Amino acid sequence: MYSTAAFTLLASLSFFSLPVLAQATSKPSLIVFGDSLSDLNNRKYFTNQAYPVPLWYGHYSNGPVWNEYFSFFNSYSLINFAVGGAVSNDSFVNSISGANITLPSVNDQISIFNKTFGNLYPNKTAIQNDIGIIEIGSNDINLSVSGIASGNITFKEFSSGFIISITNAAQSFIKMGYRKLIFIDIPDAQTIPSFAFIPAPLAPTIIDYIQRTNNLISQTAKILNSQNSAVDYVRVFSFFDSFKALVNPQVTAALNITNTSDPCHVINANETELISSCSNPDQYLFIDGFHPHTRPHALLGAILSEFVKTQNFSLSTDVVLEIIKKYNISSISSTSNPLFFANSSATGILNINEYNVSNAIQNAKNIAQNKNDTPGTETKLGSANSIKNSLILIPTILISLLILV
Repeated sequence: MYSTAAFTLLASLSFFSLPVLAQATSKPSLIVFGDSLSDLNNRKYFTNQAYPVPLWYGHYSNGPVWNEYFSFFNSYSLINFAVGGAVSNDSFVNSISGANITLPSVNDQISIFNKTFGNLYPNKTAIQNDIGIIEIGSNDINLSVSGIASGNITFKEFSSGFIISITNAAQSFIKMGYRKLIFIDIPDAQTIPSFAFIPAPLAPTIIDYIQRTNNLISQTAKILNSQNSAVDYVRVFSFFDSFKALVNPQVTAALNITNTSDPCHVINANETELISSCSNPDQYLFIDGFHPHTRPHALLGAILSEFVKTQNFSLSTDVVLEIIKKYNISSISSTSNPLFFANSSATGILNINEYNVSNAIQNAKNIAQNKNDTPGTETKLGSANSIKNSLILIPTILISLLILV
């Protein structure tokens, strides 16, 4: 579990902070918890283990990632506590896989966030338009592959532990007074280059675990919505469907991407050595075996933008192609980017207000003050009892979902 001593150390760290564009504003915030698909240079706080792939200022890509694009497209401030390598819950994943994960899970990330901001918003109207994101599950699956193959990790064991973990995370976030929450489900592993190393007989089982777990995530969101009057919505944005769209030939052609199956940067199995690198990364969908190029990240951010704006959003090839045109995604690269200033490649500063863990801790009072000083919209917040009662739903949710397993 993530230690309180390490949290205390974080408060004094700034070496790995993101460069801050400006002081916090009263814009709504996108608040992100997750893993390397979302990380903005947070992992370096928690481990000295180097990653041999050349990353863009601690992003697991060669430029900005999806939550930065969303924030730019929608004029949101971004607060990001995601950590590369994170899982839903360290104790759960370690117990079923035999791993020794000590990086902060999404539950730990929300705990750190709560310690940073939990007492700074006495008027909950200040945060009524903020959106929380919980993006997790890829590492839970990756670390469970051996156990799934051997039969030691059953679907019920995996899914029940995972759903309890993300439900706890969601309830902790809601308890702070936030009213909008989006789960991002587990991507389609068949679309990533590293999946080629999964033995062919095992591959369908892994995909089945992912799809059935994603179904339970959707059921969890529905239950949270129906039984929790304190929230405006709990929704599920599908990385599974979005990643599947990324490898659609019509979509890759529209993105001007020619290689969807190979990583630009090849590393060894232990992830300690860079073996080779491509000479034309803008032609590759993935920078390594797991992580997309910044252009696909831009598309993910644009799809999420349309999802947030549309209550009954439905993803299709035609919709994706229209989004590519609307947001001019095909023109985005690691060197030419709407988020860049003239010197962004040299500074890492983007044209958004963004805060990773260290920046958020250092600027928390200013961020909150700007929000608290902004006149709020009168709205029904939900009683204290409704929030309290929502926190006893986990057993009910688990019982309901076990019936579905």
